[in-house]
Amino acid sequence: MDIAAILLFFIAFAIIITFALYPHLLNLIRCGAPKPWQICFKTWTIQPAKQSSAINKKIQEKLDTADLQTLQDYRTLAFIIAQNQSVIFEKYWNTTADTPLNSFSAAKSITSLLIGIALDKGYINSIDQPVGQFLPQFANSPLTIEHLLTMTSGLNWNEQFFNPFSHVIRAFYSNDLNKLIKNLKIIQEPGKIWSYQCANTLLLGLILEKATGQKIHQFATKHLWQPLGTEHQALWIKDKNDITKTFCCFYATPMDWLRIGLMILNNGFFNGRQIISTDYLTLMTRKAGKINKLGSPVPYGLHIWIGRYGRMEFPYLRGMYGQYIIILPEKNAVIVRLGYKRVKERYYMPVDVPVYVKIALKYLS
Repeated sequence: MDIAAILLFFIAFAIIITFALYPHLLNLIRCGAPKPWQICFKTWTIQPAKQSSAINKKIQEKLDTADLQTLQDYRTLAFIIAQNQSVIFEKYWNTTADTPLNSFSAAKSITSLLIGIALDKGYINSIDQPVGQFLPQFANSPLTIEHLLTMTSGLNWNEQFFNPFSHVIRAFYSNDLNKLIKNLKIIQEPGKIWSYQCANTLLLGLILEKATGQKIHQFATKHLWQPLGTEHQALWIKDKNDITKTFCCFYATPMDWLRIGLMILNNGFFNGRQIISTDYLTLMTRKAGKINKLGSPVPYGLHIWIGRYGRMEFPYLRGMYGQYIIILPEKNAVIVRLGYKRVKERYYMPVDVPVYVKIALKYLS
């Protein structure tokens, strides 16, 4: 086991212990679904596990032994494939369909969706709006919401997970995020260079609260979680000052994560209503055209990754240890994979992402 893996283990252990001892540090995102529930939108009907057991058994009998072994080798906790009118496959390892699982950085995409909803409702005028209009710390600076969404803010933030003194490690551990926020400064011209930084998402959360006059978990409950018809409550970690860790640690059940993917797939329309505008989702899920410090293009939209399998491009939510919600528009399908192992990246995409797409494509029409 390398040093980075050991460090990540202790980080995860510390987080678990912290929130076991201090449960008040969790923000509750309340669900709004009736039971028994059934999600209907346009011509789609998504069935829960208890209603799709016959379908699940039929598909599982066809699932290659090698595919199941691959999923198990990658230490998968939940694997769901949905297409057209139903969930066509779902399986859980050492967990249940009702267990809220940590999304880690997939939470960044949730924050982006909430920014889109705030735009739709007029709380925010434009993603080109200066951050300084919401956060006085950045008054008279060129920093905009778009720079935060595209990870091109130019902030003095260290994202090195192998460095125990880096900003990102301190943010994961910290129960007082104000100390980190106050020290944020722009050291490069915003909009020029892509650099993945949790600070961007942290600031987006503060902007949302300033713009809406609501705590982010309250805004998410009213305008995202309940409209989705979620079956379970979600949880979001916060610090002692009630600052939500928007860059990570949004806990939700696998089937509720599926709802997020299906909403994105269906251009923001879900559960009989338009939850977020098609215009914002179109902008969010396409490459923003940014480059890294070496001048290479980065497959990233507005707080969401863009993957590739063969000639097929697709947006996907992504978090540490391999938390993925993969949207396949060409197949009218969504894949949910949650677990605690991820393979190294190649050209900004973890090597295991195409593995899950390949498995799913065998069973998609």
